[in-house]
Amino acid sequence: MDFSNLKEEDAKQLLMQYDAQQRQLFFQLQQVQSAIGQLHAVLNGDQAVELNGAPQVQPVNSAFIPVGYMYNGERVVTQAPAEQPRKRPYTRNSPWPKFILSKLEEGQKTLSSREIYELGIKANVEEDMGFPDAGEVRRLISRALHRLSNQEKKISKFPLREGQGKGYNYALPNWLDKKGNLPDKYKSEDF
Repeated sequence: MDFSNLKEEDAKQLLMQYDAQQRQLFFQLQQVQSAIGQLHAVLNGDQAVELNGAPQVQPVNSAFIPVGYMYNGERVVTQAPAEQPRKRPYTRNSPWPKFILSKLEEGQKTLSSREIYELGIKANVEEDMGFPDAGEVRRLISRALHRLSNQEKKISKFPLREGQGKGYNYALPNWLDKKGNLPDKYKSEDF
């Protein structure tokens, strides 16, 4: 195999997988050697004797051994690379869920995901909300929409009409009638 064009992270991951396979094979080999020794001892009539003549295979030391892995029953302790803390852009203090709910209440009409993205990007620029670019705003709004509709059930979603693209129309749950249908007075022109 040609590994010359692998990135460092990919090479480390692949090496870790091969190390794990190697450890499994060594463990299986030790189990088989032990079973062979016990069977020879039973055949020879001496139960205390184990096969010591078989060559013991030792693992090859690898350049990268994950922290806490076992080699031949002994714990190998290595230094793990320091991980950078992950930024969690969607926090409980995110302004986007409140923003989405307020825009729905203000307009008293359904909004498509595209319209919510556009309103959010516009608000980020005009109100100087501090988000670096439109792509970040779009990702955070998408997370907020998912959380509000699927997890918290604070908004209801309806698929876009065929030919309008991907996404949903969003409405407040108190707008729905008892059957779960949306009355015409809340429907936007695109609904």
